Amino acid sequence: MLVLTRSATVTLAACFVAIVLIFALWTRRRGPQRRRPVYVAAAALIVAGGVALATLSPWLLSLFGKSEDLTGRLDIWASVTDLAAQRPAFGWGWVSYWVPWAEPFAGLASRKGVVYLQAHNAWLDVWLQVGVIGLLAFLAIVAGALWRSWFLAVDRPRTTVSDTAPYTVSALLPLLLMAALIAQSFAESRLLIEYGWVLLVLVSVTTKRQQALNRPMP
Repeated sequence: MLVLTRSATVTLAACFVAIVLIFALWTRRRGPQRRRPVYVAAAALIVAGGVALATLSPWLLSLFGKSEDLTGRLDIWASVTDLAAQRPAFGWGWVSYWVPWAEPFAGLASRKGVVYLQAHNAWLDVWLQVGVIGLLAFLAIVAGALWRSWFLAVDRPRTTVSDTAPYTVSALLPLLLMAALIAQSFAESRLLIEYGWVLLVLVSVTTKRQQALNRPMP
């Protein structure tokens, strides 16, 4: 399905999830006291990946058969940024999916006769709707869920029987879901609606609960 659809967003997100999985398994093998090389390698990979993505973007776009404006996304991002800058602190009000018949969303994003109901970037969408204040709150939610998911995935769970329990495959699931959602959030606003929002809430709540259960007893 991925090959036939040639979706650049989904393919890049899948690659990002695979990389996160490799680093999580590597971190498990290193143990809590020997993880600095893993984090240094991850930071170096992020920098190298950013440089490579910026340098090779024309080749990647041609590989996936995409236009240089990212299938109209650059125009949409410019329109959203200009509108968000008019009310940067608190935004224009939360609506989730845009309401195309109401201002300021009427005619905000249309391409070749198709009216789009999202900014194709969750972070720009949040800024547009609830401003910088809302964006910081949203960033805290996502970062907190990712932080908890990471340590629940790479640390052995504590039990009342022993100090630690064996690793489980299911402990990786919240982390991989967050990796997929975050990767997709830069090209789609799906993180704010439908399955994206549901998964974000589920991961946030369940990881917080699991974190509380794993705390050692005083």
